[in-house]
Amino acid sequence: MAAADQLLSRHHMRLAPLAYLAGAVITQQHAVAHLGSHVASNLPIDVTQFFWTMWWWPHAILHLENPFVTHAIWAPVGFNMAAVTGLPLPSTLMAPVTALFGPIVLYNIISLLAPVLSGWFTYRLCLRLTASPAAAIIGGWLFAFCSYELSQLGGGHPNLSLAFAPPAVLLLTTRRLGGDLSPSRYCVLVSVVLIAQLGCNPEILFMTGVFGAIAWLCGLVYGSGATRGALLSLLPPLAGAALITGVLCSPFLYYLLTGPALSKGVDRLYFADLLSYLFPTPITLIGHQRFLAISSGYFDGYVETGTYVGAAAIIVFAAFAIESWGRSTRAKVLVITTLTATVLSLGITLEIDGHATIWLPYHAIVNFPGFAEALPIRLGMFVELGVAFATALWLAQPTRWRIVRWAFALAAIVLIWPNTNGEFPGSPPKPVYDVQFNAAGGQFSDPPFFTNGAYRRYLKPNEVILPIPYGQQGASLLWQAVAHGYFRMASGYFGWIPHQFFNDPVFQQLYGAAPFSASAPEMGDFLRRHGVGAVVIEDGQGGPWPALMEQLGLKPEPVEGVVVYPVSGTALAQ
Repeated sequence: MAAADQLLSRHHMRLAPLAYLAGAVITQQHAVAHLGSHVASNLPIDVTQFFWTMWWWPHAILHLENPFVTHAIWAPVGFNMAAVTGLPLPSTLMAPVTALFGPIVLYNIISLLAPVLSGWFTYRLCLRLTASPAAAIIGGWLFAFCSYELSQLGGGHPNLSLAFAPPAVLLLTTRRLGGDLSPSRYCVLVSVVLIAQLGCNPEILFMTGVFGAIAWLCGLVYGSGATRGALLSLLPPLAGAALITGVLCSPFLYYLLTGPALSKGVDRLYFADLLSYLFPTPITLIGHQRFLAISSGYFDGYVETGTYVGAAAIIVFAAFAIESWGRSTRAKVLVITTLTATVLSLGITLEIDGHATIWLPYHAIVNFPGFAEALPIRLGMFVELGVAFATALWLAQPTRWRIVRWAFALAAIVLIWPNTNGEFPGSPPKPVYDVQFNAAGGQFSDPPFFTNGAYRRYLKPNEVILPIPYGQQGASLLWQAVAHGYFRMASGYFGWIPHQFFNDPVFQQLYGAAPFSASAPEMGDFLRRHGVGAVVIEDGQGGPWPALMEQLGLKPEPVEGVVVYPVSGTALAQ
């Protein structure tokens, strides 16, 4: 192993990001081969949200509109964009990519960069803690391609895949404690990280603060007098970083904090089954079909259950904890913080193989601000980060059993290796990390009517349309993004539905909450109330639509993959 470290000593700074990029390409190989039509996800529904936000944020800023409130969707009510899923910062900074190549390409670039960023910061932190390039690269890999990252990629959540703040803030903190950064520079750099993470996902930023505070308190409890003094000296620059972030991001924070609540405590809890840390779901190669008897019973399904770390990593973490507990404050802080994250990720009750047992501490905080909006299962990310740190530290410790340690570390990597070409059980035949968007039979299609500009001949600027498929059942958010917001929609799909729509029985049927049975007068009233100027139905929908449109007195105009039913100027049949 010494020879390997020597070989890496000159080039590890370049090899580490290249290794993580190679891993990202392998995981997302189908998307890389078809950058403009495939994405690394198994679920197309949530993906369209990000296509839309990649258009919306730069569009609103460029046209001097309020980017936090849009009337492009859920017309004419409007919608708070700060309080829902999105990628405001990447969408804005990388707007030229969207303009030149479209939102699907930008989505893929962000998805490729997400594990590279997480792995890079983790690697840099592990390198500082261990001075071993090889151990640091392993630590970075374990976090870059942990089950949390793979599950969020597979679920179509690039905002949650961009989880770089925890290792980045820890890296800056260790540099400050080591004297490499002045208080002012530390303050500024932490501010940059906080702002960047807020612009990707506020939930991760909130939990980074929570676990940062837990680690800090552990350091005060177990540290020496000098350690306590150093930790207390972090408070002024950290407070300054929080203040800078709050001031510079105050408009976003205002709309975020005053927007609608996306979840309500216990009603929307997603929690980890204790067995999910040991038995994988089909997102991993080792999981695939082997453990379906267990993993199919996880409460959160395959998208959010990203807590698997595997037997090898658990053994490594336990060995590190036993061996290092009495040697350093750092080991105590790491072990306690990781175990705390494990307990909190389990939610309000301990679930074992789908069976609820005892109450857990999360029950006491579930309705506190911030925790009511967060999903406890996503705290598995901090468990996997702690395991990555512990593995790197364990590998770097001098011992005559290095070969055995490396065998366990490599086994940990093998056990979390992504299931790149396998298929989810019970789903249409397609790889786990592959969703196709095109006009030739993809899961969600983008008809030529929108891609070649034909909509301009049939719709007026800012005209409100009713798209079919509606809401989460189709790709209307992609249609609007590709059309650069030329039209508005009495539809949408994000984490919250305006009550003016949600309480409407016609909407409930359109959205799929109930079989569609609305009468022509009810549908006509819905179109009038929402100012709909045209109904646009994708080819192949069939169902009740042709007969219903005829009853409303609307005439079909078939054109390039859709049928347009103009409503403007038409007296709807009563």
